[in-house]
Amino acid sequence: QHSSILPGEEAFADFKKQCLSTENWINKYDRDGMQVWVEVQKNSVPKVHKIRCKMAIKDVSAATMYDVIHDGEYRKRWDPTMLESFDIARLSDNADVGYYSWVCPKPIKN
Repeated sequence: QHSSILPGEEAFADFKKQCLSTENWINKYDRDGMQVWVEVQKNSVPKVHKIRCKMAIKDVSAATMYDVIHDGEYRKRWDPTMLESFDIARLSDNADVGYYSWVCPKPIKN
């Protein structure tokens, strides 16, 4: 049976549910409009550590923020933490695989 690697509505709904979940997340930083949480799995050591960050930026719409963050060429001009970024593959108009490395800001460490 052929299966698609592209995420559908069900995958997006699951991803959104994970993003909004507060279960197993511990707030590690909350200052100056920035919050950082880490996911703590009970009775296991994760192979991938997940972090969640939230920042309030006044006078910038979500659409503008999305465009600025996802424009790799423009990001090189304004993001001093960006080390390297490149596209690996474009799977569809709304799905791609990319690489991004950065110098982590406080309180996160590389």
